[in-house]
Amino acid sequence: MRVENFRGQVLQDVMPQQLDLTDKKILLLLSQNCRISNTAIGRHLRLAREVVAYRIQQLMKREIITGFFTLIDQRRLGFETFQLFLKLKNVTKENEMVDHLLKREDITFLALCSGRYDVLFDVTVPAQEDFQAFLNSFLLRFSSSIYEYHITNFLEEDCIGNQFLLSDQENNNLPMMHIKEKGSSFISAFGNKRDHQKKALYSAIDKKILTFLLFNARATLKEISDATSTTPAGIKTKIHQLIIDGAIKQFTPLLSFAALGYQWFMIFLQIVGIPDKTLDAYFAQQSNIQWRVKSIGPWNYQLSVLAKNSKEFHGILNKIREEFKENIIYFDFIIVFNQLKFGGRV
Repeated sequence: MRVENFRGQVLQDVMPQQLDLTDKKILLLLSQNCRISNTAIGRHLRLAREVVAYRIQQLMKREIITGFFTLIDQRRLGFETFQLFLKLKNVTKENEMVDHLLKREDITFLALCSGRYDVLFDVTVPAQEDFQAFLNSFLLRFSSSIYEYHITNFLEEDCIGNQFLLSDQENNNLPMMHIKEKGSSFISAFGNKRDHQKKALYSAIDKKILTFLLFNARATLKEISDATSTTPAGIKTKIHQLIIDGAIKQFTPLLSFAALGYQWFMIFLQIVGIPDKTLDAYFAQQSNIQWRVKSIGPWNYQLSVLAKNSKEFHGILNKIREEFKENIIYFDFIIVFNQLKFGGRV
């Protein structure tokens, strides 16, 4: 599946679809690690593996699941990611700008939004000098259409999860135990991974594996083996080491928020005086926070929040503001309504 076929909240009329509790549980287990087998999911939910396989196929057919993604630490592969937020003077050149960005390999995320900004995108490059060259060229071409722009530099990003799928009552009735499974899910490797930040050297085979896994996170070892001309046993060893080494951060399903009846908001926070671990633990406990980015720039935390409407979102935002009222020195938010590109570089 092509990168541009992956969608989050999209700019179109999408009829929200109803999921039963079993579908929600399957999605939530896949969100922990989408490589867990149908057998393991079935064992946990007391379902036959054939039933699990059928339900996942139906979720994909209904485009609730739009793909399976491998979150890669770009800094470990020697890349820096910068994010640009643009407020446009007018939208006359927006289509030209979007077409230009979509064609570039170094643009790894692109979305249209409303609120403080109109366009946001990620530029993933080997060095700061490469970003500076891109920025100069981009502004030379489009500065007449840009009212203002802000830049952040990624430090870390994580998919926190999809706990929003279950209501509080459903969550209370479902002890979501961490599945322990041998085989190709690599759950034990994630439990033993080390924190790294500096660039590491990876072989051509490592990069082939990462490239294949980027949008095929649920592929079997045999499928990866066929695509990379490496034995399944060798693939298993390589992926295990890539996780331990910090290059692979997570295997996660990509979901259509619109099909689930949710809107996508981003909150920008500059928070001071609180340890990162404390903030990370707090955000991980908030079911509507789906993605977290740490950065250097006008804000140090960027949160992707899923809410059914503006009222629910403002309740979530006000809760965060009240919790950290002595420590938030800046906040803002936008609505993301069309994700045009999503991915990474290897």
